Amino acid sequence: MFMKIAILLLYFQPNYILTLDEYCLSLNIYFEARGEPYIGKLAVAEVTTRRVYKKKWGNDYCEVIFSNKQFSWTNNNLFKQYEVDKKAWTEAQKVARMYYELYKQKENTSIVPGACYYHADYVNPYWAKRFIKVRQIDNHVFYKSMEC
Repeated sequence: MFMKIAILLLYFQPNYILTLDEYCLSLNIYFEARGEPYIGKLAVAEVTTRRVYKKKWGNDYCEVIFSNKQFSWTNNNLFKQYEVDKKAWTEAQKVARMYYELYKQKENTSIVPGACYYHADYVNPYWAKRFIKVRQIDNHVFYKSMEC
């Protein structure tokens, strides 16, 4: 995991001083939701944060995000093939910092209540049938389960 983060730092240099958790959350927002509206980015941050606090996928943001086969962008090195969209990367960092601070202060309002899973609306994953659809935001469908 740390080797991947070190490689990512070469391509995705932070614009702000970020904690490691904020940096990993920024990356996840960028890769999972960079084309989504602001509320979609917040929903991805919320699901990622919920996974951190459930401890099923890891104990911190980086562990959760880099857990095996949890977020598709972490399972390959596709990020090396594309130029960084600087505007989207800056926005992802801002969303991550804001959401991280709000969650620490317990001041967040849930956008996707109970959701621990999501997928793009152009795929039909086998696991989606087992969960309860919470909401669709632009191109992402969010789900909750009994474990979340």
